[in-house]
Amino acid sequence: MEASPKGVLDADRWHEEATRKTTLAIVAKLQPAGVLFQFLGSFISAMVDPYAGPVARNIVLGLSLAHLPLAALFLKRPSPFALGRRWLWLPCLQSLLLPAVAAFLTATDRYGVGACTPLCNYAAPTITFLTMYVQVIPLALAARVVVETLIVVVPVAQPLVLLLLMTDHPTAENLIAVGAGQLQLVVGYVIGRAAVAVCRVAVGGQTETLQRSYDEFFNFLHSHVKAGLAAVRAEQPAIPAMLEKLEELEQAVSDRRIDMLFIRDQIPLAVVISERTRTFTGRLKIVESPRVGALTVVRPIGALISRALGDLLKNVVVHGGDTVRIRCSVHDFTSVTVEVVDNGPGFAAAVLDDPAKSLHRLRADARRLGGDLERYTDDGETGMRLSLPLR
Repeated sequence: MEASPKGVLDADRWHEEATRKTTLAIVAKLQPAGVLFQFLGSFISAMVDPYAGPVARNIVLGLSLAHLPLAALFLKRPSPFALGRRWLWLPCLQSLLLPAVAAFLTATDRYGVGACTPLCNYAAPTITFLTMYVQVIPLALAARVVVETLIVVVPVAQPLVLLLLMTDHPTAENLIAVGAGQLQLVVGYVIGRAAVAVCRVAVGGQTETLQRSYDEFFNFLHSHVKAGLAAVRAEQPAIPAMLEKLEELEQAVSDRRIDMLFIRDQIPLAVVISERTRTFTGRLKIVESPRVGALTVVRPIGALISRALGDLLKNVVVHGGDTVRIRCSVHDFTSVTVEVVDNGPGFAAAVLDDPAKSLHRLRADARRLGGDLERYTDDGETGMRLSLPLR
């Protein structure tokens, strides 16, 4: 069997890679919520545990409040799970350290009773995230079994060990309280495994949807191009008619390619502009084209920019222009402005107020999204300016 070309992923490997990226993205986004969950448990323990002395209460309260800036930091910066495996010791140490500190500050024979019980399930979010993490990174089966066993056994065993160390004669009340916390840790592990299973199903559904879209696209290309070529051959004696048919065919394929862009939620703005201007190659000379880097926009904004460029550039052709400048500027990452300036005779501003014209409908849609479309004159140049919010 011939080896696959380098860099090409088969369907199974693509599915695994998509699952991995999806899972790690979810873990990174949810970690701030997990830290807040840990804050609440430790804060409750510090505030209402009747068996904690003033010193113990202040220490646990200080440790719990430290979680708030940590959660805020993970909202703005990559969390340990997003940074990779070498940083995972931080949440692991955190999950084991605070319950131990709180336990040794609790009155003798009272561990596992009262409000300190929430500290028994303090590690639940970390167990969930670790379980998700290790299921989607490359690990041999034996290593994965060992790691997942440790993820559950160590945090579950810790409260029991602390109970035996802190209590001379554990009562049923002690054991039931600690057992309730340990049960929640096991539930955290089950949730982690279930979450990855859901990710796999979701990625599988997305893959099928994309496959159907691509199948539809290629079926369209096959049938449309075949019909188009037949029309071109029929017009061979008349060169202008043949060229017109080729232009129509190219336009249809380009429009379909642009439609395919909007499958995703986030659309690269550079690709939108490039694909739309490509459809006017040969009819217009683009003397200035914007550089927008890797900026992405949400689907409705990208679709409206694409449609606006199509309408405005078509307008230039209809009114006899042949040279166009396209400019794009982003304002504080909150709004984007696209300008189209041409060398044609232009048109009356009243066109924007005519409900029968496409530019009027375009302006109405722009305003519906919080933007606007206007005709402007600046330094002797007359052009159209589309302004839209980025969100």
